Amino acid sequence: MVPLRKNALVWAVVTLLVIFGAFYAATTIYKPTKYRTLTYNHFDFVHAGGLWNTQWQKGDIIYNLRLRYNPAQLENISISGYFDPAFNRPNIYVTFDPREGNFTTLSLAAAELSINMIQAIGATPIPACSYNDSTVCDGRPIITCGEANKSVIFLAGTGDGAVAARGECIVLYGEGFEVLKAVDRLLYAWYKIMPVQ
Repeated sequence: MVPLRKNALVWAVVTLLVIFGAFYAATTIYKPTKYRTLTYNHFDFVHAGGLWNTQWQKGDIIYNLRLRYNPAQLENISISGYFDPAFNRPNIYVTFDPREGNFTTLSLAAAELSINMIQAIGATPIPACSYNDSTVCDGRPIITCGEANKSVIFLAGTGDGAVAARGECIVLYGEGFEVLKAVDRLLYAWYKIMPVQ
């Protein structure tokens, strides 16, 4: 009889350890993730995967927007100047000066801007450079602000984040990640989540 009791006791201990182990795993490993949320101008934002997510409707289509910054983080990013109605062309050149350096951040800014331009304003982005650098700009058009009958967005990787409308050209300023703030500020204006000015 003694060996049987010892065996039962061992099984009881093992069972308790398994139950406590499962409880520990459930409360630590499978703990529900708490997301940061924000409501801004009747839009609900959720921070997930390092981006701010919300839904935006155009006609009958609902789009899932995923931007790096939420609108409250961009209230200090100014928009100045005059938006010429002629800017709203089917093709818009997204250009930058490759001599400025900061190529990785400017490329990221151009990609985020381009993805959103299609749904926000129905325009097709055309990658361009403002200076002919064969290593970065091979095969791209060379476009700067002020070109006749061309809509241009110039990514200027200098200064604080800001948006300057100059008729048919929009300049997005910002050194480092500041230019990404300028991109998101312009996009929120286009989506009518934030005011234009």
